[in-house]
Amino acid sequence: MLSGWLESHLVRRLAHLGREGFLIRHALSWLVWEPGRWTPSSSLEAAGVAETLPVTSARLSGPRTNDGLCFELNPLHSPIKVGRSPECAIVIDDATLSRLAFELIWHEGRWWTNPLTHRPVWIDDAEVREPIPVPAQRIATGEVVFTTLGTDAMVDRLSRRGR
Repeated sequence: MLSGWLESHLVRRLAHLGREGFLIRHALSWLVWEPGRWTPSSSLEAAGVAETLPVTSARLSGPRTNDGLCFELNPLHSPIKVGRSPECAIVIDDATLSRLAFELIWHEGRWWTNPLTHRPVWIDDAEVREPIPVPAQRIATGEVVFTTLGTDAMVDRLSRRGR
């Protein structure tokens, strides 16, 4: 399972390291789970832990307010599966997300998004059923929305939030 950082933590990290220091430490692409509606799966609700999971886990109760959850995409971890299943590298426990929603694959020097579900996967507002190259800006499936960002775009986003 990949570690995720709250966006607010990365804003503070950028302020501490400066732009160049941040780019040296975090020279990879990013996947951001955008804040929004969260529908906990019945397994979490039944266990009574839907709102009590630790912040250090990727099994969060959804990004709060405007604080996205950010994952650094390392080609060494390819393929990176995203979904509700514990076998995924990025686990998002949302009832509207498939167990295996999509995967990010490092191929020919860039990331590709490959849908793994029968549910619609929308990439930049177009339904996709086969692998396409990133940089797609927006990946949505169910009610869950992700944004992919290159390193410079991530730093720009964090800089805007830090103001």
